Amino acid sequence: MDQEINITAKMTLNDYKRFQRNLMSYTIRGKSSFSSISFIYMSTIYLGVIFYSLYSIYHNVEVGNPLSIRSLLVPLIIILLPIIIFVLLPNYSAKKYYESKKSLQSPIQFTFNTDGVKCKTIAEEGFTSWNSIYKAIEYKGTFLLYISTVEAYFIHKSYFDNVDDYNKLKELVLKNITFEAKKRSKL
Repeated sequence: MDQEINITAKMTLNDYKRFQRNLMSYTIRGKSSFSSISFIYMSTIYLGVIFYSLYSIYHNVEVGNPLSIRSLLVPLIIILLPIIIFVLLPNYSAKKYYESKKSLQSPIQFTFNTDGVKCKTIAEEGFTSWNSIYKAIEYKGTFLLYISTVEAYFIHKSYFDNVDDYNKLKELVLKNITFEAKKRSKL
């Protein structure tokens, strides 16, 4: 008997932002294309710049030089730059993209069976066979089925009626994706 799992997902703006944050967090932690070594190098350089900026402020005060706006503004910008880059900018771009894509705002019906994944929205309908799945990742209650290196089906645990269906989906994916996709997957 064919095992079939049906869910209807309605992605909210907060779901989409959570998806973007999880994807960025997953990438930065070195579990994807962005390596841990690169993150360590960037962090070290950034901390060095912060310490140099704070030292220069301290040195100006200690020597008796009056603090100028420029000497305070540069360290402040350097300290606030990651907040802008990693918090404000992704939230703004996620909101703008979500609002421009009406298909993300409409309900999406997924049907998972031994043949593959059927995805149906108001605007279009598509089918992806298990052989076409690039990799599958489970991260923080979110299931990502990659259909390419950069595109994925986003399926959150809250979209399921019960935990058993979520676990059945995990088993179905592990049973049906290719060996190469299993090697790339994190389940």
